[in-house]
Amino acid sequence: MSNQSQRDTALPYNVKDIAALTNEKDPVKNPWSNVYWFARMLLNSDQYAGIGKDSARLLKAGTEITTLLKANETEDDTALIPIINACIKKTFLEGKKEGTKVRACFENFVLDIEKHITTKADALVFAYTCTKVVLMSNMALDFVPSDDKKFTEEIGKSILKTQGASGLKILINTWDDLGVRGCLEAERTQVVNVYKFLKKDLSDLQSIDKNGIDLTLTAYVQEMERRLGQKRKGRGGRSLEDVTSLILDHFKFESCAAPSHFQADIEIDKWIMTKRKFYVGISCKRTLRERWKQVSSADKVSMGRYKIVNLLHVITYSKDLSDDKLSLLGAYGHIFYLPDDDPTLTEHSKHALLSQFVRPISGFVDDLRKAVENS
Repeated sequence: MSNQSQRDTALPYNVKDIAALTNEKDPVKNPWSNVYWFARMLLNSDQYAGIGKDSARLLKAGTEITTLLKANETEDDTALIPIINACIKKTFLEGKKEGTKVRACFENFVLDIEKHITTKADALVFAYTCTKVVLMSNMALDFVPSDDKKFTEEIGKSILKTQGASGLKILINTWDDLGVRGCLEAERTQVVNVYKFLKKDLSDLQSIDKNGIDLTLTAYVQEMERRLGQKRKGRGGRSLEDVTSLILDHFKFESCAAPSHFQADIEIDKWIMTKRKFYVGISCKRTLRERWKQVSSADKVSMGRYKIVNLLHVITYSKDLSDDKLSLLGAYGHIFYLPDDDPTLTEHSKHALLSQFVRPISGFVDDLRKAVENS
């Protein structure tokens, strides 16, 4: 047996099957492969102003196209497609004032979509994308949380009530874990629900083959995951603000607006004003992920100009808190609070310079109170 045959025999059957599929000619050469591209066009915010987020408009356009197709089954493409394209133009431009930026984006969409609808099969696929794939995705997305408070707030309050300032490490890590898990479960529920609906609905269509079903379902999953990723990103930023707000509220600190015109490269979640009208910036994170070398807007001179006393960071994972990072940011007024049992805290506390910039997390609340009273 040749070496190649031996390798092929050793491969699990599913890997060989995937290799065989990869070698097929034009695996997505099917009218239903356009479901993915139609969905992308409908949801493209940059070029087409997110025209597909208007569910009512999608439903109207898709329903009208489907009605035209059913009522004119014997008509050929050349007779029916101009009518369908006129219908698409009327529905998507309706109510949009001429000369506006949104109208221009919608007009571009209509012009571009017409290039892809040249047969009745294309029109059917576009109608299905509107009324089922994108519309159902819009509805599912509405059920996905924009923040993770519902999964975390009660447990967070309980941790602070029972452990006080010493529970900050547990709180931040638990908040992140519970929030992520809860929101991902909510996302998955919606993805699965719509997937099951589409799978059953597609199986009842006579005008689609098995490959078309596969292409449609994967288009839905791929586009839905892209949209969920965008929502996830926004939710992550709000989550940090939420846990910081919970901590400050529990210990009776009042937050305020950021100093006017101040912009720092290091993200600050909340600001506290001291008794003498100075500012303390606070951020709670697992790690310091920001581009920490870009601190030009948060140096001592700028901080003095904007009456900023300190920027306090509560960090629960210190692996990326290097000597270089600490010495540079510390010199600019940043102080880092690490878990009391963190080896990095123990190591840096013995250093002549770095010890000025690291403190135990259990002392965060007392230090903040002192800053408010004395600055």
